[in-house]
Amino acid sequence: MQQLQAGDYPWRQVLASKARRGTADAVAAARTSAQDHKQDDTPKEGWDDVQDDVQDEESATVGEPSSAQEEADASVKAGPARAYESWSEPEWARLVAGLRAGLPLSDIAADLQRRESAVRTQAARMVPADAPLEGGKVRRLAWLREQLLADEHYDWRTPLRANTDGPVWLKDDDVALTAGWEAGTALPQLAARFKCSETLIVRRLLTLRLAASTVEVVERLGCTPGGKVQTDYLLATDAARAQVQVLVGREAADGAVVHLSLHSSGAEAAERAAKVDQVRARADQAPLHWLTGERRVGLSHLQSELYPLGDAPTTPSAR
Repeated sequence: MQQLQAGDYPWRQVLASKARRGTADAVAAARTSAQDHKQDDTPKEGWDDVQDDVQDEESATVGEPSSAQEEADASVKAGPARAYESWSEPEWARLVAGLRAGLPLSDIAADLQRRESAVRTQAARMVPADAPLEGGKVRRLAWLREQLLADEHYDWRTPLRANTDGPVWLKDDDVALTAGWEAGTALPQLAARFKCSETLIVRRLLTLRLAASTVEVVERLGCTPGGKVQTDYLLATDAARAQVQVLVGREAADGAVVHLSLHSSGAEAAERAAKVDQVRARADQAPLHWLTGERRVGLSHLQSELYPLGDAPTTPSAR
């Protein structure tokens, strides 16, 4: 206390030293716990994840980032190049080939530029849900290795598809989708066939370069009325389908807006203006200064280009 009162006590350095010591102790405790798991003869689910977490914690303390954001950036930079990216069939095939060749998980992960935990997860999904075994991802990984060595024709694609949320696009899926495209199979039927949304089907068709746009897909295969694909189609094909006429009434040419309404056509807007002026005339009020224009998709009412009522071009140029 006397040192604090004197004003020369290095409290910042002491606090930082204690924080670093606490982090080191936590890492040591985690490593001890992980080693205990490793010594057990029965593989435990999550053991490799615990080890990964310990390594991540140790690497996070190196360099002591000055802020949480810098620490997050350092963690991302330290990860494999393809971490968190979507998987594709060539990568799954390389994973299977590596397991069949007896390569350690670390080598397979390095080849795929993925985290070991991610590789382990994908391998676990290649094991049927009803496989006669107990345990977590480590045990399922060992079981998969045995199956791949014993059967060169082991079907890993079927369980992978069944154990993965969302569509798993494999060669046979792309072949079936291509055939559906060429046969003109309805988009809702394709979505049901692959157990995914129509939007994902459209994206895959575009990825495979079978179609050049959503417009081409819908015009060939149709879509579910009122769905997102139809909305995208309407916005992409004809802006007029999503356009309305904006009717603006002002007290004077540069006066305040006292009337604002939307109409399906210029004729309907003119009819509304006439009715409003009739009401105003009965109240001994002067007619309003009327403007009209086309409301474009994504623009608010008053961002439309306005013209005096009756003078608006019949086909305004698109912007």
